[in-house]
Order: sequence, then structure tokens, then C-alpha cells
Amino acid sequence: MQARINKTKRVNFTIIPNEIIKDDRISMHCLGFFCRMLSRPDGWKFNINEINKNSGEQWSKTKIEKCLKELRELGYAKLVKIYDYGKGRLIGSYHEI
Repeated sequence: MQARINKTKRVNFTIIPNEIIKDDRISMHCLGFFCRMLSRPDGWKFNINEINKNSGEQWSKTKIEKCLKELRELGYAKLVKIYDYGKGRLIGSYHEI
């Protein structure tokens, strides 16, 4: 069974389904990262400096990439690739949570 996120936000609220919190396959640090990302506004763009500025810890690029990979493998995140079909090349990507 694959879990899906239904993000219902009210002012200053983030609702997270219990099935995600109780999923034993997800590591605790990735669950915390996931919850932190869900608490951000729609369309929020993040990078390592932004994540570190808003948390109590300093995370390396490798740790963030490992978390994003884990979340993708479990179906909680999706990597969206942006192509320039005219030039036949990848021009960017982003993660959808």
C-alpha cells in the first residue's frame, strides 16, 4: 500500500495523516524533515542554507539528499524533472512533497 499526502492547511496548522507518522519504514530524521517541509507554504523553494537557517541543526547536502531519496522510495516525495524538449536536455528539477 502506498500512502498519499492530503495537505489541508489552515492558518498556522499542518495536518499529517497518522499512517505516515506510524510508517515504520521511514527513519525518524527523515520523518522530521518531511514534517518540516510540509509546514512550509505551497511553492516554498528550499536549499541547504534555508533548511539550516530554520532548524536547530546543520544538515549536509548529503544528508538532505539521502532523506529526499528515502522519501521518494517510500512514495512521500516525487522528483519532477524539467526538460527543454526543443534542445533535448534536462534544464532543472524539483521535489514535490
